[in-house]
This record gives sequence, C-alpha cells and structure tokens, in this order.
Amino acid sequence: MTRTHRALRLTAFRRVGENRRLRRSFISFLMFSISEFGTWVTVLVYAYAVGDANTVALVAVAQLVPAALLAPFLSSALERLPRATAAMTAYGSQAVALGATATAMAVEADPILTFTLAALANVTVSMGRPAHNSLVPELVDEPSHLVAANVVTTSIENLGVFAGPALAGFVMGLASPATALAVLAIGLALGTLVLITVPRRRHERSTAEEDTGASGFVLKHHKDATPFVIIGSTHQIAIGALDVLIVLLAVDVLGVGDSGAGYLNAALGLGGVLGGIAAASIVGRTRLTPALGLGVALRASSLLAIGFLPGAALFLAGAGVGTSILDVASRTLIQRSVPVSVMPRVFGLVESGSMWSLALGSLVAAPLATLVGIPLAFSIMGLVQPTIALVAWRWLRRSERAAVVHLEALETLMAVELFAELEPASLEALARVAEPQEATDGAVIIKEGERGNDMWIVESGRVAVTREGRTVRSLGRGEVVGEIALLSDRLRIATVTAEEKVKLLRIDRDGFIGALSTNQATSRAFRELALSRTTETLGE
Repeated sequence: MTRTHRALRLTAFRRVGENRRLRRSFISFLMFSISEFGTWVTVLVYAYAVGDANTVALVAVAQLVPAALLAPFLSSALERLPRATAAMTAYGSQAVALGATATAMAVEADPILTFTLAALANVTVSMGRPAHNSLVPELVDEPSHLVAANVVTTSIENLGVFAGPALAGFVMGLASPATALAVLAIGLALGTLVLITVPRRRHERSTAEEDTGASGFVLKHHKDATPFVIIGSTHQIAIGALDVLIVLLAVDVLGVGDSGAGYLNAALGLGGVLGGIAAASIVGRTRLTPALGLGVALRASSLLAIGFLPGAALFLAGAGVGTSILDVASRTLIQRSVPVSVMPRVFGLVESGSMWSLALGSLVAAPLATLVGIPLAFSIMGLVQPTIALVAWRWLRRSERAAVVHLEALETLMAVELFAELEPASLEALARVAEPQEATDGAVIIKEGERGNDMWIVESGRVAVTREGRTVRSLGRGEVVGEIALLSDRLRIATVTAEEKVKLLRIDRDGFIGALSTNQATSRAFRELALSRTTETLGE
C-alpha cells in the first residue's frame, strides 16, 4: 500500500467519523442489528420451549419465507419516501412488531398468534438493511468515502451478531423471552428516534423506473448492477449451511458438544469482525472486484481446509474474514451501479435473495452431510460461491468498468460550480448520462454554425472559445461549453478548440433535461449562464 493510499484511507475514515449525520445512521443501524440477531435467537428459544426441535425448524422457515417474498415490494414502497424517513419507517415498524410479539408471549397467547407476530416482525426486518444501505450514499461527503462507510456498516453488523444474542441470552436468563423482546423493541425505538434530525431529500423517479414496479424488472434498466446483486445474495447460501454444519461438526465429529458449537460460531463471528478491519485496506481504491475475488477465495480456502482437516475448525475465522470483505465490496459496487432513486428496491432484491439463499443453505446442509460426510460437506459448500463468481467474472469486471466511469464522472461534476447546490440524485443522474471523451491539441470540439444538442464539461486541460477567428475566452477544469445550443435550439455561436490534450464529459440534451427536471435552481442557473455567454460572445 502506498503512502498516498494510506493517507486517503485515513482521511476517509476521519471524515466519516466527523459526519454527524452518518454517526446517527450508524447508531440506528447498530440498534437494528442487535435487535435483528437477538430476536432470531429469542424466538427460536421460545419455539423450543413450547414445542420441540421440529417446531424450531418450522418457525425458522416461517420467519424467512414471508420476508423473502415481501422484501422487494416493501423496499419499492420505501422509495417514495426520503431516505431518512424510509429508515425510520423500517426501524419503527420493526419496534412495534417486536413489542406486539413480546406482549403475546407475556400474556401466554396462542403460540400460533405469537409465531405469526414474530414472522411479521421478521418481515419488517427485511426493510431495515435496504433502507440503511440506501441512506448511506446520500449522507457521505464524497463518493470516495462510501467504502469507508460500508466498512463501518459491516463492522456494526458483526457487532450485532455478537451483541444481539448475548443481550437476549442475558435477559432471558434473568427473566423470560418476552422480556428480552421487550428490551430489544425499546432499544430499537430509541435508535429510530436518533434519525429525527437527519435531513430529508426526496428522489424523483423517471417514467421508466416507475414502470418497473416492485420486482426484479428494475434490473432491466440497471443491468450493470445485476452481477453484484447475484453475488451479494448467493454468498448467503454458505452462511445458511454453516448454521447447520457447525453444529454437526462440533457434536458428531469433534465431540465438543453444544458449547463447542458456540465457540465455533464465535470463531466465525470473530473472523467477521477482523474482516471488517481488513476491509479498511480497500478504502480509496477504485477497482473493487479484486477485493471481492479475494473475499470469495479466502472463505472458500478456509472451508476447503476444514473438509480435509476437520480438527482445524478455527479456520472458520478465515471464512468470517472473507465474508466481511466480500460483503463490503459487493455492497459498494451495487451502490455505485444504481441511482439513489431505485436503490431501496435493488437492495430489497438483495435482501430477498439473501433470505432465500439462507433457507436453501440450511435445507441442503444436513442431507449433503449425510450423503458425503460432514467434513466434505464443508468443502462442497465452500466451492459454491467461487463457482458462481468464476462463471460471472467477466460480467462482474465489465459492470465494474461502467460503475467506475460513473464514479469518475461524478467526482468531475462535483467540481463544477454550477452543480454546487445540486441534490445527490440529480448529480448522479447527470453522471450516468455523461460520456467521457478525449481531444488532442488543436482538435475542434464544437464548430461555429453547426446545430448542437450536447454540452461539454472540461475534466482536464484547457480549451479555447473563438468566434469568427477571434478568441473570446480560454476555459479549464470544471468549465462548461456548448450549453447555449443545448438550451436554446440555436446554432452554435462559437468554435471550441483544444489548446492541449483535454479530457471532457459530454452530456446530451435528453440526459441533461431528464437529470435536472426536478431542480429548478440549477436549470435556471444554466439558462442565466447561456444568456450571459450569448451576450458576451455576440455582443447582444
């Protein structure tokens, strides 16, 4: 790692830590994570108390399936709200559902009613992660800080894996499952209130985005995000299988009993925390597919090692490290690939796919272990994600190249003074329609007298503006040319020539109008610029 990269990484984390809005979102997400994992343990303990092992399995499936089915639709509904309001709605709904479940347990209501309320609570859980992942890009100060924010998010999730069950177990030991759920509900309610002061921004959707509905058809308009959604969802297959295989390994192979299973799960969780720290090394990097591949390879090699050396079960920590790196990379790539306006829906698909993957992994683990043996089952499950990643690797790299172009364009547009007040959604919309171009010294970019329907933004180098052979002005980085014809339908009134090798962004009329249709202030500023330059150039 170069000194420059280390400095960028430290600066990004410092800026993320100084961002009060982000800190508030992280506090709320921590309470959500503690509640999510604490609730899961509490409900399964209650299920075992009123039934048997089969009851636990049925309740687990009953919690996952409705949430997996409804997650995309609920996330689509959240798109119509400002992102902070959407997060408060998700967390608040979960807190209310948990309170209702706790009450049913406390009054010893019919277990069917209690489990129904618990399933409803888990449905509301499916909104929390998409809401948070969609809020974070809106709160970061710069695109380069997004990876750092995602590292913090992953670390918080891993902390929730520890703290949630620990808190629930402690309270259940002192009182009851009902009390544990009540404590989790109160904590989540307080975490929801933390978001009250976070600014709200509305995000308009285009007609095409409205037409996609609440289903996976949203990816029809954002194909670059599809491979990242697949990777972000399917990596949970192995996690679902490990929930079962770890218990079988501890009890039937290593002979260390239930407590040993707890220690092995702790090793996996500890690896997740260490992975969050390791993922900090990718902050400041533009290309993230290598990190994603590293995460896949690290987890796969760890599970393969257990298949050949069952006694080396502490390699589960390595699987946890790989999972965290994979999670940070895939989440960031999704955020780079889709507009803020449809991000909740896309992350809703990830959440739904993750739940289906968890269920699939849990269902196939035991039969697979019976068929090939417990150690070899670890190896086979370890190979699932590398197989998917290898098949999709060229697709992943191609999609990332498109995302990187968008990210670089976004950083250039942020340097344009006219865009200073532009809301993130419109700025990202402009970045997505911006086409990178290069011109050599002396090349004509715009020719006087021609009809034009595009404008250009200078990314680097300088250009000369001339009319009838007379130099009008010289423009450099962050300056705009061609806006007069773009906004007025008149012929080009000047020629623009590269004074040296220049890099530019080209934005056509349709993309410009579509991106700025909801921002009257910036549209007005552009029209005033076009008028002043027309007056300056023509002397009108």
